Amino acid sequence: MAMLTVLLLSAVFSPLTQGSCISCGLQNTDPVAGSDPALPSCPGGWKANGPHCFQYVRNPLSWSDALNNCLQLGGNLASIHSLAEERFLLSMSLTGSDAGITWIGGHVAGYLHEVEFQWTDASAPVYRHKLAQGPGPSPFCLTLEEPAAGSPLWFPAPCHRRHPSLCQTH
Repeated sequence: MAMLTVLLLSAVFSPLTQGSCISCGLQNTDPVAGSDPALPSCPGGWKANGPHCFQYVRNPLSWSDALNNCLQLGGNLASIHSLAEERFLLSMSLTGSDAGITWIGGHVAGYLHEVEFQWTDASAPVYRHKLAQGPGPSPFCLTLEEPAAGSPLWFPAPCHRRHPSLCQTH
């Protein structure tokens, strides 16, 4: 009888130790802070995605002021290296701003068709999204936007314009 009681109790409490919810039948899949070595431990107000932490800055700033703000926060303007990262940043941008126009860390010197953009963190532009058609001479800085068609685009914009921004840390 004692053995049967132990077996029944272990069957009842076993799911509790594995993160299950007995009353709702759902598995708890929320990551525990520091439990996944692939996810960085991000400072308060920053969100993890891959090996980086990102923060949406709602305050509209010029591109250079946005860059300086990110540097003061211990990061840089966000550089985008994959479609998944682009979608993550776009979701942060759309959640934080009605317009969905947000500074990212790309900048262009020269004419858009002659010179490729550079990231402010000096990382190689391994993931290249087609730049939306923009004005000819620069300097121009890149924004991440979602046009009406629903496809995210990187738009070259005059760097003095004021937009929210996306900061990134490693």
